[in-house]
Amino acid sequence: MWRKIDDSLERWYSGPRSKALLLKGAWQVGKTHSIRKFAHSHYDEIIELNFNTTPQAKDIFSTSLEADFLIGSLEDFTGRSCKSGRTLIFLDDIHQCLKALTALKPLVADGRFDYIACGALTGVKYSRRAPYPLGSIDPLTLYPLDFEEFCVALGTEQSTFDYLRGCYERRESVTQSVHQQMLELFWQYLVVGGMPAVVERYADTRDLSEVIALQKDILKLYRKGIRGHADPKPYTRMLDILEHLPAHIQGTTKRYQLPSFGTNYQERALEARFVWLRDSRLALACYSLAAPVKPLINGEETRLFKLYLNDVGLLSTMYLTGKQQALIVKGDFVAEQTGLINNAIACELKAHGFELRYLHQKNFSDIEFVVEGGGRVLALAVRTGRDCRRHRALDHALAEPLWDLEGLVFCPGNCERAEEITYLPWYMVMFLTPQSLEPPPPVSQPGTSAPSSRRVSDPAVGRSPDRGR
Repeated sequence: MWRKIDDSLERWYSGPRSKALLLKGAWQVGKTHSIRKFAHSHYDEIIELNFNTTPQAKDIFSTSLEADFLIGSLEDFTGRSCKSGRTLIFLDDIHQCLKALTALKPLVADGRFDYIACGALTGVKYSRRAPYPLGSIDPLTLYPLDFEEFCVALGTEQSTFDYLRGCYERRESVTQSVHQQMLELFWQYLVVGGMPAVVERYADTRDLSEVIALQKDILKLYRKGIRGHADPKPYTRMLDILEHLPAHIQGTTKRYQLPSFGTNYQERALEARFVWLRDSRLALACYSLAAPVKPLINGEETRLFKLYLNDVGLLSTMYLTGKQQALIVKGDFVAEQTGLINNAIACELKAHGFELRYLHQKNFSDIEFVVEGGGRVLALAVRTGRDCRRHRALDHALAEPLWDLEGLVFCPGNCERAEEITYLPWYMVMFLTPQSLEPPPPVSQPGTSAPSSRRVSDPAVGRSPDRGR
């Protein structure tokens, strides 16, 4: 299964590798699989330690963190001999052994081997913290499959992506047959989501009952993970937040508000629960803005926010009981459609590198997201009905002279540019990235060559030449 993280791993390998690679992400998003696939194609020796399945491996890091001692202990523990320059040491579930995370600094400085670590809860705040090896790691975050990766897994051809990207860039309408095909794929994505095991099962069988069973298993794992790892306890309120996310996303309020000053124990505990869900990447936080003035971070209000589930497929199985087939087969939209589509857009934006923000002012409540990139700020409205032209809040926001906003509406309709607002079908969110908002490269002068605008690092570029299905 092709993943965009493969290109990021290749770029790390092609660089100086002067730091360890730390791959973060929620449970079941494919971190271990991606690292193993990459490792087996680049290294002669791979030494893998999993601190969850082999907890005794923690003893290696319990005393000295001097590089020679650690490498000798690794070889003794695994019975393997490390080859300088051709060995990868892979530390899985490293959040279970924070001393191993600290040890990456002397190990990387030693320089004999390459190191990759990953963990679902790496970055989560603990009461007993180990020093974080700043300057010694390159962090990456892996999310569930985005819509483009999902389409590739289901067999969409490269020529289709090229055609759609051209329509996106020129704001031209997509032919009706292709438009309908992509809408149907998007409906499927709303139900199946992007968990690798779920997507693979759906691609192989097209059996929704198997898909839903797998999604329920993942949700059970999430609940078990919260019970086993959540800190501080009790974890029951954290489970309550997770269980009520579907109703919250679909509801009229849709936002959480923390006390302005978390001074007492209950207030601090409440904040810690939301922070844990965010840092574990089980939920995506979308923070409010007082005003969409560049840079947006200056107007961010972190005590007022929305939460989205990290995978729209998991969200659908939590509250679309019995309705998934109608959505996939007929495109029938159920009452919960708005929450599902907003969640899917949020997941896509986050996976592409945007920070999630929204305008909380009363007159602008139906502007779902405000994103920033390339010196531009876009106000995004998401519509589920056919009447996409009614967006009073967006019109008012664009009329504010100090805000300098561009308007974008994601809807079931086709590509269209009308006055100050661009209308795009939902599926074209796969092309919206921070890099796509950058100004175009300068036109080359005679006798010179223009720099390529196609970047391997751009998630919107699409399939790399050697990516398969």
